Amino acid sequence: VFYFALLAVPIALWIVRAGRAKRVRLESAPELRVLLMFAFCPLAAAFLLSRVLPQSIWGGRHLIVVAIPYLLLAAVALCRLRPSWLGGALLSLFCGWTLIAGLSLAMQKEIRPVWCAWDEVAARASAAEPQAIDRVTIYAFEDLTAYHLWFALASRGEHRFNVELLNGFPDLLEDTSYFLPRGFSEVRLADASAIHGEHFYVAYRDTSFSPARQPLKTFLDRGYQLGAPLKVEAHGYTAFLVPIRRN
Repeated sequence: VFYFALLAVPIALWIVRAGRAKRVRLESAPELRVLLMFAFCPLAAAFLLSRVLPQSIWGGRHLIVVAIPYLLLAAVALCRLRPSWLGGALLSLFCGWTLIAGLSLAMQKEIRPVWCAWDEVAARASAAEPQAIDRVTIYAFEDLTAYHLWFALASRGEHRFNVELLNGFPDLLEDTSYFLPRGFSEVRLADASAIHGEHFYVAYRDTSFSPARQPLKTFLDRGYQLGAPLKVEAHGYTAFLVPIRRN
């Protein structure tokens, strides 16, 4: 919020001033239009095309190209603030805040996001299953988990596993900012009624392993037996892959 206000307010003031004052518009409108175009048009185009195309093209990492024109836009807007001391003060505050944030990040220990743990989980699952086995299903409960498991297994040429995404489980963590691409068919979507088989895996993240919590509680209530979990610790959570068999 602080960064948004610090950068967005000067930009908004520049736009308003350029629209109201003819002299300012003649001096600043060309660079304002160019910077606005390069900073926001890629975002708008990617969003609109992702809504109408069969396959979503939205990708946060790919849109990092807008960072440079946006920062240029913010820098010019800060320098154009009047009185001039206000722009200088805000620019100094922004630089100081950025320096502190950078030093704080550099001094932190390496943080391993939980989605990076699924690659190791997939490798251990591949090694644990007998080579002679035909197909094994892995049930996931988050789009992010399902996609990373599928990607990790596919990257290894591992075709013995089917990854399915189960919807409708209560009391489970889910980061809705990540989602499967539209039209992506490598991960099958299902609900709890689709659970079947004598042997499969359950993939989820939690702070600790507890059969009394979801999703494991549902499988125990249905008469399944839990095996020893494969687990990989990450920042804030542990990635669990639990083998489950019918009693």
